[in-house]
Amino acid sequence: AVYLWVGFVVVFGLLTPDVYLTKVTIQLIFSDGAITCVLALAFLVPLIAGAYDLSIGEMMSLTIVLINWLTLHTSLPLGVIAVMVIVGCALIGAVSGFVVVKLRVNSLIATLGMSEVLSAFQLYISQNHQVAGTFTSLFVAVGNGTLLGIPYLDLYMIVIAVVLWFVLEQTPLGRRMFAVGGNREAARLAGIPADSIVW
Repeated sequence: AVYLWVGFVVVFGLLTPDVYLTKVTIQLIFSDGAITCVLALAFLVPLIAGAYDLSIGEMMSLTIVLINWLTLHTSLPLGVIAVMVIVGCALIGAVSGFVVVKLRVNSLIATLGMSEVLSAFQLYISQNHQVAGTFTSLFVAVGNGTLLGIPYLDLYMIVIAVVLWFVLEQTPLGRRMFAVGGNREAARLAGIPADSIVW
């Protein structure tokens, strides 16, 4: 992926340097890439433990719809709405974990099904219309601001990636996740709570 990225930068930089090699274009590329990268990091966590979560894209979409809908239809502060949405997503993840671990449904199938449920729930909430809430200037600045020309989204992505790297590479939990992903039954026989790790 890094080689492809460098190749694209070189090719498009040579073909259209006045368009591609501008500060605005580079900031847009990195901002969009940060969102995709955070989703990839979210996908990486269950993958390390030998499971798939195909619902992360719909989960992200649902959070966007919920935050906008709650902003429009309630008078709750945005911070409270954000916490409510995070807790709701954690509950959805717990349900997916229950289906995979306790009901023994393949994670690929279970999360694909959850993805469809989340998509249907989004359509129900939005009534198949675009939902656009109004946000404070502080909220917008936190999402769209820059620090020394670097978009905040890139900084958030780097922080999340470093924390995830530390947890996976430097903690017992990370080593257990790799063990479960490598061979779930061997990890279980070694005393690692494999089901809990996957959940």
